[in-house]
Amino acid sequence: MLNSRRVKFSLVFASIIGMFAMTSVAFAQTKIKIKMSPEQLAQNKCSRCHSYALLQAKAGSSAKEWLVLIDKMKNAGLVITSEEQGTIANYLANTK
Repeated sequence: MLNSRRVKFSLVFASIIGMFAMTSVAFAQTKIKIKMSPEQLAQNKCSRCHSYALLQAKAGSSAKEWLVLIDKMKNAGLVITSEEQGTIANYLANTK
């Protein structure tokens, strides 16, 4: 009888842990996207290391030049998606 209770407890416990693990994995894979304007995105990504005034001082650079510069920042540790990189480069290229 004691063995039967242990087996049942073990099965219930394993099931609960399994459900928790699956829920955790599913939650971890969910990406929450917050819609930001290009300006907000640039401020969010760039102002961690640079003043916004520095970005404005380089206004007028082409989108291609911004992409090259952002690639250098990625090598320095910037975490950014390709979509974000393009959005920021286009925004900054068109900011005067």
